[in-house]
Amino acid sequence: MVKLGWLYINLFSIPLLIVAVLTGSAGSMAIAYLVVTLHELAHFCAARYFRVGVSGFVIMPFGVCLRLKENHIKDPVQESVICAAGPACNLLLIVAAILLRPYLPCPPDGYAFFLYSNFSILLINIVPIIPLDGGRILRALLTHRYGFIKAVRITEVVSQINIALVGLLGIYILYLTHFNVSMMMLCAFLLFNMSAEKKNSELIVMQQIIYSKEKLTKRQIMPVKELAVMEQTDARRLLKNFSYNSYYLLSVLDKNLTILGTLSETQVIEAVIRAGKTISAGQILSSRHRR
Repeated sequence: MVKLGWLYINLFSIPLLIVAVLTGSAGSMAIAYLVVTLHELAHFCAARYFRVGVSGFVIMPFGVCLRLKENHIKDPVQESVICAAGPACNLLLIVAAILLRPYLPCPPDGYAFFLYSNFSILLINIVPIIPLDGGRILRALLTHRYGFIKAVRITEVVSQINIALVGLLGIYILYLTHFNVSMMMLCAFLLFNMSAEKKNSELIVMQQIIYSKEKLTKRQIMPVKELAVMEQTDARRLLKNFSYNSYYLLSVLDKNLTILGTLSETQVIEAVIRAGKTISAGQILSSRHRR
């Protein structure tokens, strides 16, 4: 990887460029890179609008990728908008190309490939698979409703199902064509990147647990979400409902639905660190009372 200002260039891109020139496909490659770059620029503009830090652009053998300074965007609404900006840009380019076709001085093959590239990138990115835009949007929407940890689990399951469907489609296309392995390569790419994204999500969860106190003290004001939990509910289930964008207060109820007391998110996390995830809400409350 070579760094030139805001650009990070994967060295494998150079042999691909040479092959494209030698095979006469440099024009198609240029159009594909242009479309992907515009897609990533839309992400960039949305990120800058929300003041999300950007490290630069990575030029890879098969495209361009925006690199953010943070490993995750803490506001689910902002993450949804930033992720949706790319596919929205491709949709606008398709509409603009159709409306302006009589005025565009480009050959039919180039015009058709421009539409095809935009449509392909749009279609691929709206599929709910992590780390594609569709997967990130799904995770952000679920985070807003269920909390980050539970949202990650649901998104992983949805992603695995969709990757399996992509793999089956790839096998079918390979069976029909006897040579087209593009969908199989896409499936392998998604599996590899989902694995990396899963590790990143696990890191975010650990950071959330470790820095639970700091997220409120640093921001000073945060939205509060209240949860009613039974005293026998274990901490593992409680953690699944926590999220980095809200602070949680838990009312602990007995079997008669009488409120026994209130726990904060930080108190639950401290108990998990001390006693493990199997400790129940009632036990955490009792230990607080004994102090």
